[in-house]
Amino acid sequence: MRLIYILACVLVIGSCVEEIDLNIDTDRSFVAVDGIIADELQEYIINVRNSAVIGVGNDNILTPISGASVQVVSDEGERIDFIEDQEQLGSYKQIMQGEVGRSYHVEINLLDGRQIVSDPAEIAARVEIDSLDFTVTSEALINNSGNVVTQEMVNVFLSTTVDDNDRPFLRWRAEGQYEFQEIDPSVLFPDKCYVSEQIDINNLQIFDARELNGTVLFEQPLFSTLFNRRFNVIYCAHIRQMRISEQEFNYWGAVDQLINIDGTLFDPPPASIRGNLRNVDDEDDQIFGYFSVVSQASTRFFIDVTQQGFIADTNCSPFTFRMNPPECANCTLIANSTRERPAFWPF
Repeated sequence: MRLIYILACVLVIGSCVEEIDLNIDTDRSFVAVDGIIADELQEYIINVRNSAVIGVGNDNILTPISGASVQVVSDEGERIDFIEDQEQLGSYKQIMQGEVGRSYHVEINLLDGRQIVSDPAEIAARVEIDSLDFTVTSEALINNSGNVVTQEMVNVFLSTTVDDNDRPFLRWRAEGQYEFQEIDPSVLFPDKCYVSEQIDINNLQIFDARELNGTVLFEQPLFSTLFNRRFNVIYCAHIRQMRISEQEFNYWGAVDQLINIDGTLFDPPPASIRGNLRNVDDEDDQIFGYFSVVSQASTRFFIDVTQQGFIADTNCSPFTFRMNPPECANCTLIANSTRERPAFWPF
């Protein structure tokens, strides 16, 4: 059975040698919260949801909790209201910027009278990204038919320098964006789309710099993804390097131990991994998820595979004798696509 998780939850344990008592209450649902604030000025989102009743229907369903009062509170007493998005109930949003050296926590008041708070955490000094690089390699994978096939993979690496007297805890996130050009004999004036995707959904990357020999973290693996039509023109990886607290590092370390075979980082965990959230009036009320308070360095990394002699096929043909996928004639059929060119796109 699965319980709930938030923002970046964990893969389900697929196989164990010994039986483990998960100590799960299967008779009720649980509140699940995920959110983050950082030292960059941008819009942040705090999601407040209920898990499904364990063992009834689909355990992975998260029901939005609407009508809550959500505030981020600083150690100086400043209260920042997060407003519910009426098109995405249960998602509370605000544009803000945390300050390095200040501590923050979240306070959530539900309509049923429960008050949920997170432990305060300080935004520590940011750790900048030195460089990014990529390789294209061939790997043996098992396809849907159970056969071993060779597939090219794009692998992205990061290097960064830390202060020898201030060893941080780090976490990385990555999102992708690529250009798709329409090619089809039925289209007189082909257009293009820009497609966004989550590329680290099966990938949890954390690091304790106290384990580093020296001060340079060199070629830290960030993610690997299939080499396919997404790399036909150019691919943009949006990279975030977050400096997290030791408490958060330990939380993700516990999550990482459960990442094994099945599921994704956004699936509920099968056991009670307690985050930094609690019901102030009932310590036995399990609140799942984590409210992150971090500093982060963000950058864009454009991947042009032709630099390494590779060409990606779009699987689209201008000739009438070949049956094209429908998106070759209308790229807006691709999920999370838009015809609006991002302002930062290089060409």
